[in-house]
Amino acid sequence: MPNLTGKMTREFHHPYAAYDIQKTFMDVVYQVLENEGVGILESPTGTGKSLSLICGSLTWLRDHKEKALQKALDEHINGK
Repeated sequence: MPNLTGKMTREFHHPYAAYDIQKTFMDVVYQVLENEGVGILESPTGTGKSLSLICGSLTWLRDHKEKALQKALDEHINGK
């Protein structure tokens, strides 16, 4: 997620050094999924859309599963 200076603070585990356009694309994908929205994204040919979509989606999925597991553990420990 961009911080106040616009720099990315989320690690997307992109297999290569991602370009700024790819980082932005991955962040938008993540935010759309996080907000349960629908996104229509476009980017010029050759900018790595497929890989960026995969990395952004998998990062969100990993984070979502981790949050769900942590919530389940907290509920189990606290007896809720």
